[in-house]
Amino acid sequence: RQRRQSEVVRRLESLPEVRSCASVSGEFDLMLVVEAPLSEDLDAVIDEITSLEAVERCMTLIVLAKKFTRGD
Repeated sequence: RQRRQSEVVRRLESLPEVRSCASVSGEFDLMLVVEAPLSEDLDAVIDEITSLEAVERCMTLIVLAKKFTRGD
């Protein structure tokens, strides 16, 4: 499982729209921040991510507005 996740992360790194990737606990293994200028572009990136062999499912949440952001 870890090897498959490492391969997915490597593939995600090649997508410029994927701004960050973090491992998380719970129902899913990874959380991504994806930025795209148009909804059609976002849809294409989601299609590309879900077409990866090791990706079993995906949940998409769209940020409507940032309320605040703290420094890294």
